[in-house]
Amino acid sequence: MPERYAAAVIVAAWSGLRSGELRALARRHVDLDAGTIRVERAILELSGQKPTFGRTKTEGSRRVVALPEFVMEQLRRHMEAYVGSSEGSLLFCTEDGGILTRTWLGQMFRRAQKRAGLESLGLAWHDLRHTGASLAYAVGSSVVDVQRRLGHTTMTAANRYAHAYASSDAAVAARLHAAFGRQEEAA
Repeated sequence: MPERYAAAVIVAAWSGLRSGELRALARRHVDLDAGTIRVERAILELSGQKPTFGRTKTEGSRRVVALPEFVMEQLRRHMEAYVGSSEGSLLFCTEDGGILTRTWLGQMFRRAQKRAGLESLGLAWHDLRHTGASLAYAVGSSVVDVQRRLGHTTMTAANRYAHAYASSDAAVAARLHAAFGRQEEAA
């Protein structure tokens, strides 16, 4: 995996963001002090047209996702090395600041698997979203917490759990860090 894009894999695997949500993140969507990323938009790709910014899949997909401290540290280092100083600078983009396409990201991910000898697993980029859910479940997160974290709730459900979400999602991130952070920090 090219170093420039390694943090994209890490953030995708630990957050469960959709590819379009991840590719639409800009510097202004990251709060390093709070340990969160704010999902407000997604990349839309229509046949024969250049990728563009658009709405998230649903209104319920607009959310704030807390991440483990070790993931935020990786993201901080990535931002220092690869992200422009403008609040609108994309976190994960081409070398000239352009939008990454879903196809390019998938091809890069497959090449990285091949170099690592993991091509027989046949993983797709979307599998990182499943990884994010599985990791949250592994540390005892509730179905409601995981659904909200992934932006899967309906508007009714999102409203019902909105008050409890900020603290419970931060707890998910804390449990992920407690369970896996020490291993990552030692690496």
